Amino acid sequence: MSGSVRGPLEGMHRLYMMQMSLTNDLYSYEKERQETEEGRTTALNGIQVVSDLLDVPNNAAKNVLRQIILELERQLHQAYAAQARSGKLCDRQLRYARSMIESLPRNLFFSSTLARYARAVPGSRLATK
Repeated sequence: MSGSVRGPLEGMHRLYMMQMSLTNDLYSYEKERQETEEGRTTALNGIQVVSDLLDVPNNAAKNVLRQIILELERQLHQAYAAQARSGKLCDRQLRYARSMIESLPRNLFFSSTLARYARAVPGSRLATK
């Protein structure tokens, strides 16, 4: 979709990209933390940022991040509803906006079931393999 056609949806796209990124951070955190501790990489992850900023344990930071993700989804829904009611978008733009919303559960499922992330979660069946 060209920039001029996507222009009215930039606010939604920004919310969408933040939600996608933070969802990935939520589920990749344990793997990234483990790799950082082993000296294999350095990573910037939303959970670590929240933990450092609020001076809270990682589990509390995960809960905060989940609430932020839910708030982004609420804002995205409100933005879509407002755009749909405005009557200013063509069918192609509305379809693009819906596709952003419809892809969020796929990203959640993908991130939460991806073996390379699940392996690193303490207590998971994959952690012992």
